[in-house]
Amino acid sequence: MSRRSGAFLQRYMKPVADFNLHEKVCLGEGCFGKVYKTTMKSKNPEGIPVAIKFFINGDEILDSTEKQKDFLKEIEVLIKMDHPAILRIRAFNIVPEPFIATDYKKTDLQKILNLDSSGKLSEIGLPDDFWNNTRRSICIYGIVSGLKCIHSKNIRHRDLKPGNILIDDDGYPYIADFGLAKSMSVESTEGRGTPIYMAPETFENLMYSTKVDIYSLAIILYEIVTKCPAYPPNITLYKLSQLVINGERPKFPEKYEYPEILNELINKCWEQDPNIRADINYIYDFLNTQNWYFPGTDMDAFNKYKTEVLHETVK
Repeated sequence: MSRRSGAFLQRYMKPVADFNLHEKVCLGEGCFGKVYKTTMKSKNPEGIPVAIKFFINGDEILDSTEKQKDFLKEIEVLIKMDHPAILRIRAFNIVPEPFIATDYKKTDLQKILNLDSSGKLSEIGLPDDFWNNTRRSICIYGIVSGLKCIHSKNIRHRDLKPGNILIDDDGYPYIADFGLAKSMSVESTEGRGTPIYMAPETFENLMYSTKVDIYSLAIILYEIVTKCPAYPPNITLYKLSQLVINGERPKFPEKYEYPEILNELINKCWEQDPNIRADINYIYDFLNTQNWYFPGTDMDAFNKYKTEVLHETVK
């Protein structure tokens, strides 16, 4: 790590004592660590709500110079992603145990998609009519804008999925979890990600680039647009891989209440050949030039969000 990079990261390095961990609530646990909701001490007596992730392999990180470099790389990736549709990092440290603290958001797109179809959004503290067409339009625009920022920094996310898209009380999306993110300085054959959202070239261990994120985006768009899961929840990995490798894709409903042009966009995004597959600039331009919005979208609310995103993007 260069001296310049080290000085930059130093500004975000905070002691664990800066967090009110006696009030922490466990949000989840995965193979990489545990995530808690808590507050970061600030001038505001109530503190700043954050999600803090402590790594299960903390001792390994501390004992390995190489793993410390990998940890700092994830931090640097997060900090480079300064965009309103990307989750903001608040702090990190390596001692006494490695952690990352980000802004806290109430829920994620996966929970919303799962519960909206059954009218049970109240189970996660949201009104049952929360996931309306305005918020669906805003969500799509935000995800694409955030992904454009990621790709512009020569980074591919590699695990883009609804569970890694957090949603706030306004329905605004935030792309999160860059644990699998990787610089695009070279193409890769390392298969990473969540199977349902994985591109065919990932299943086949072929060389891949940012186009793997575009395929993942296509599956996410399909699930937002159709309000249906892309594949049955009990599908086996083998069955899924064979479908994807053979070029089969989820079927669009025969009757739908959204512009058909969205089907056309999704088809371009999950093309089998990554060289033919749309890139993020095409998708972003599409959203800014075509009439793709869901029926009944409150255009004042949508344009307010769009203006905020554009303003922050060009700052």
